[in-house]
Amino acid sequence: MPYSSKAQMRWAHTAAGKKALGGEAGVHEWDEATKGKKLPEKVEKSLTDVPKATKMPKPKMMPGPMDKPSKFWKSEPEEFAHVKHPSLMKLKDFLMGKHKN
Repeated sequence: MPYSSKAQMRWAHTAAGKKALGGEAGVHEWDEATKGKKLPEKVEKSLTDVPKATKMPKPKMMPGPMDKPSKFWKSEPEEFAHVKHPSLMKLKDFLMGKHKN
C-alpha cells in the first residue's frame, strides 16, 4: 500500500512506524509501493474520518410546582390551611406577610 504523504513516510521509518508496519520488510513494501509518486507534505482529514458528534437526548423533567408559579404562590389562606409541618408553617407565614423580623 502506498504512503499518503511525506509525513507518513517519515513516521514509517521511526521505531514506532516499523513496529506498526511489521518491521523492516513491511516498511520496504510500503516504500516500493510509493516509489516514483509525488506526495504532499501532509494530507488533510476528510469529513468521513472525523467522528460525528452524537446528539444526547434532553432529559425529560417531571413537572413541578415551579412550572406554574402563579398556581403555587397564591395568597389565599385556604391554600395553606392543611399545612402542619413547622418549616412549612414558617413558609406559610412568610408568604402571607406574617413573618417576624
